[in-house]
Formats: sequence, structure tokens, C-alpha cells
Amino acid sequence: MRFLAWIFLILTVVALFFDWQAIGEAGEFVLRPLGTLWSEIHTASLQQLQPAIERHVSPGLWDSVVQPILTSPAVLVFGIPFLVFHVLSGMFRRPRRHYNNEPV
Repeated sequence: MRFLAWIFLILTVVALFFDWQAIGEAGEFVLRPLGTLWSEIHTASLQQLQPAIERHVSPGLWDSVVQPILTSPAVLVFGIPFLVFHVLSGMFRRPRRHYNNEPV
């Protein structure tokens, strides 16, 4: 779980970096949606996503789940799972072994 938390932290930082670049271009702070960032990085895969989900998974899944995720700010889409996995990894952490520091 800690590995997933690190992955989502890296994705959150990357999304913040892209949003910070947008501040320089537009002059105002705007959290861009995940779909916008995805289309800037690789447009072809985003265009192929909707038909693939509707054809192979479920037609209703696109409108009810995937589209709201793509229209949500990327920082939140990656930041919330980071917090969840970070808290869960802290809850299920193994206790550290404490060895006796007495001289032998």
C-alpha cells in the first residue's frame, strides 16, 4: 500500500506542476481537469478510451463513472487516493522491532 501511496503522490506532484505551468500561461490559478491534462500528454489514447469502455466493459460505465473522473481536477483525482493509501499504510504498518541495547 505504501508503494501505491508513493505512485499517487508522484502523480499529484506532476499534476500540480502542469497546473503551475498553466498559471504562467494564463496568469491565473486554475486546477485543470484530468481529461485536459491527459489530452495534452497523449490525445490518441484518450480518444480511444470511450469506445473501448463502452464496447468491452459497460456502456453505462462511461457516463456514470469515467466521465465525472475525467472532468474532476487532476490534483484531486490523484491526491485523494494518495491520502487514502497513506493512511491505510500507516494503519497496517508492522511495528518496529526494538532490540535490547544492553552490552553483551
